Amino acid sequence: MKLIGALIRLRREDRNAIASIPAPKDDRDTAVIFVLGSAHLSFGDYEAAAQQLKRIDTRPGLTLNVLATLGRLGYGRALAKLGKRDESGEVYDRILTIWKNADSRLPVLMSTRLEYEKLLKP
Repeated sequence: MKLIGALIRLRREDRNAIASIPAPKDDRDTAVIFVLGSAHLSFGDYEAAAQQLKRIDTRPGLTLNVLATLGRLGYGRALAKLGKRDESGEVYDRILTIWKNADSRLPVLMSTRLEYEKLLKP
């Protein structure tokens, strides 16, 4: 219930809601790690977002988990905001490899490709 309450507060753009997100039980608690990282990302705390979302990116075996893929995307975005273009590009490469057979009309895939193209421009 704490997570749901925190999500409602985050949706209302309450920055203090981050403190009410329960701590992940362990590194396999993908949903809580995703929410925590995404909250930091949405409020511009890119270092904290990258730190949380990296936990998802580096965990093996999550290629078909939707939150894992979106968590990787958030990690790539956080790295880009931190000016770590090479690292961000590697994350985007992995995401696009995972999504290589996805419907090319999916909005999230289309925006990911556009972000990646922008990232590659000097």
